[in-house]
Amino acid sequence: MNNSASHAACTLPAYTGQRRSTPKQFLRAVPALAILCLALLPAYRAGSSQGITGSITGTVTDPSGSVIGAASVTVRQEETNAIHKTTTSDAGTYTVTQLPPGHYDVKVDKTGFEAYQQKGITLAIDQKAEIDAQLTVGSEQQNVVVTSTGPVIQTEDSSIGQVIDSQAIQNTPLNGRLSVMGLVALAPGVQSAGAQDQLAVRGMTPAIGTGSRNAYGGLGNTLDGVTNKEVTLQRSEPEIPSIDALSQFKVLTTGAPAEFNEPAQVIVVTASGANQYHGELLEYNRSKGTSAKPFFGAGKPRPPYERNEFGGNFSGPITIPHLYNGKDR
Repeated sequence: MNNSASHAACTLPAYTGQRRSTPKQFLRAVPALAILCLALLPAYRAGSSQGITGSITGTVTDPSGSVIGAASVTVRQEETNAIHKTTTSDAGTYTVTQLPPGHYDVKVDKTGFEAYQQKGITLAIDQKAEIDAQLTVGSEQQNVVVTSTGPVIQTEDSSIGQVIDSQAIQNTPLNGRLSVMGLVALAPGVQSAGAQDQLAVRGMTPAIGTGSRNAYGGLGNTLDGVTNKEVTLQRSEPEIPSIDALSQFKVLTTGAPAEFNEPAQVIVVTASGANQYHGELLEYNRSKGTSAKPFFGAGKPRPPYERNEFGGNFSGPITIPHLYNGKDR
């Protein structure tokens, strides 16, 4: 299952054979510990969300422009149907943080006003969407729906970066599909990222922006908020679980925030299962029939070449009957 929360590690205590802990008692404790691990997964995701989540903020006003306090704000993620609720402050403002990348809609309710709903809000890594709502006097049963939103512009910091989404990750021709190394080069300002068909066992050392290639540090990498680095040489590690398991990643080429402790940063986020189960089988093929001849070899036959890469993935909610329901989370 592709679910970023599944990276949380829960360790069961080993059976020691002491008289106070029999094997039967240990086996009875295992289900309870498993349930505890599942309960801690959301907390793990929230705690490890450094730089990988977005937020939605805004101000609620009436037709005259006066702010409305104590209005109910509901933010729903379309893929998982997860609900986040808050109320506006006395200044009419609200903020919902630690939202995973995805698609959202926002609904605002206040007694004496028509409900306001805005759909089609797309959040990427470390983005903040400002959704202001102007309520109209009327019945709460009436609903004003806005189905379009402007582009999300990052104005809170001076960092410059590029988000590579799942469509670009899956549709970009890659030789080997072993890591994000070849995909990092899609971001403006990245040179000499490395060969895509090789595993950078000692880290990657690209040139970022106007700087030269740095063999020791200079580029950080996080996977779901956890540092992914070759420790000895302080180099970024491009290895990831699977290319198809990624939701998106972001390359900060200039002005990475101090929380990353590097001038440039790669932020990788794995995909999360939705409310429905989805599966996929895939094949990537390269053959001589689709290859061009060398310029000076026009009279020669194409050299034999045939390469097939097979794969698959499966995603969905974790469900244990009578114990745990992973839907709407």
